[in-house]
Formats: sequence, C-alpha cells, structure tokens
Amino acid sequence: MSNPNMYKQASSNNITLDPYPFPSELGMEAYLMDNPSILKLDDRKYGKPQIIECEMSIGKCTNRKTRGRIDMVVRYGEDLFGILELKKHALDKDTLFQLCDYLAEREKIVEAINQSDAVEVDLDPENVKFVGVLVGGYIDDELRKEMPITDLKNNNLLKEHPRQQTIQGYTDQISAITLERFRNPHTCEIVVLSTPIVKTSVKDTTKYQIDGEGRYGKAKLVHEIVKRYVKQHPEASIDRLEKIFPTPRLIRTLGVFAEAQVAKKRADRYYADRKMLIALGDGVKIATCNQWAKESIDEFIANVEKQKLGFEIAAL
Repeated sequence: MSNPNMYKQASSNNITLDPYPFPSELGMEAYLMDNPSILKLDDRKYGKPQIIECEMSIGKCTNRKTRGRIDMVVRYGEDLFGILELKKHALDKDTLFQLCDYLAEREKIVEAINQSDAVEVDLDPENVKFVGVLVGGYIDDELRKEMPITDLKNNNLLKEHPRQQTIQGYTDQISAITLERFRNPHTCEIVVLSTPIVKTSVKDTTKYQIDGEGRYGKAKLVHEIVKRYVKQHPEASIDRLEKIFPTPRLIRTLGVFAEAQVAKKRADRYYADRKMLIALGDGVKIATCNQWAKESIDEFIANVEKQKLGFEIAAL
C-alpha cells in the first residue's frame, strides 16, 4: 500500500517544508526521550507521561516470535502504564498484533518495571492497567478505520489475535500517535508534527446526597461517609475501618484512607489538611483518599449498601 502522506507538505512563514522522515525507530525513540510531552494523549488521564525505560526486555512472548523488547514503557498514573510500539513508516495490522503480544505479558512487564528504578514500591500486577500506543509516520487505511480501539472484546482486527481475551481486563484502549517530520531546506531547521488518536477521558461530575441532604463530589462523599461512621462508632480502630471500607481496585495502592503521618507525605492524594483529618476514639488520626473515578466510587457505594451501614446514598 502506498504512503498516504507521500505528498503532504507543511509551510511556515511562507516557506515550504520538505518531508524528512525519521531514519529509524531508534531515531524516533531518541526524539521522544528528548520530548516526552509528545506522549501526552489528553489533558486528564494520560496528561503526565513519564518515560520509564526504552528497549525494556521481558523475554520471549507467548504464541509469537518477538524479540522480547518493548520499544518504550511510559507511566501515566499510579498504576497506569503506556506500552509503545514504534515504526518509522506505516502502522498496520502486524504492528497492532506485535503490540498486543506485549500487552498480553502483564506479569512480565510489571516484573521488569519493578526491577527498574522507576518505582519506589513494587507494583501488584493485578492492579496495573495498560494503554497500548502505536507510534509511526502514518497509519494504513485498514488500521485507521479501527483507531482508537476502545472495545477490545468486539474489535474486528483484534478477534484475529490469539490472546485477545487475555488483554481485555487490564487494557484501557489502544491508541496511536503519528509523527511527521519536516525540514526547512534553507535553514535545515527540523519540525515535527504529532497527532494523537485516542479516546479522551471525560471527567465525571456526578454529585451525591447522603440521606437526602447535601451535594457531595466523589471524594467528599467518601470523606463524609467515613467521618459519620467514625462518629457513630468511636470504638472503631483502623483495622476495623479497613474491613468496613475495603479498598476499590483502582485505588488499591492508596486505600480509602491512610494514617495522617503517611497521608501528609502524599498530600496531593489525601485530604491531609489538619481540618480534614478524622480522629478515631483511640487518638489515631486518618485522612481519606481524594483520588476517585466513576468506577471506584461505584464500588465504594456498593460496599456501603452491602454492609448495611445505614447511609442512603443517591446520585443527583
């Protein structure tokens, strides 16, 4: 198939820029290392990319003959990582399948990340989620029609992959970034145009009432429920609270709450201000987590109802 970008031109200040493709995947890799912000996919969920490692070795992959080295691994969040497959020219079905081969090796990838200097506390493979990212000069027609892939279960191309079902539970989506490089023929200045193709996250703004009163966001709802429970049960210890309020899967590394001295070290993740701390009957103070998404708050509410704690929570 011909390159659909073969005749693409760019201009700046009335100067036509000549196409100047990357000479190799290593050239693309080096450019991304110097410009990690290019890997930003949106302003929310994938907005703060941190490159963990290039050419990460995970050994031989199951079912297919790969070299066992992931081009790049990027961290987007606490337990959210981008697995990148780079191609200097076309992104096609074979590239997608190669990326899927790596995505299917969650435990091997997490083990490799844990062995790096990028994480202070070992990650639990069961908590880690991936976003697959294809990076190349252009996308061929067959693959372009499918991008981004958000329904991994029913996607026509992925149904052909032998381990399609393996990656469903922990892969957010498969997106793409096209990198087009141009050169000013007069000054030799290099210009790179990047285009992410991704389903951006939409912030959930649902508000909640407790027993028919108030208007709480997700994090404030959790804080208020825990505070009210402690007030009703001053004898409750931290161990007891952990059983009453088990941690939803998406915030497992944080917990519904943490002791004050722990929370203050990560004040961006907890309501660690002195006025927001919750004092238990034994004098211990805790801070509730402020990192809640729709899926995790639904799990929290379901648990409150299951435990029959006496709180009626309703979405507005």
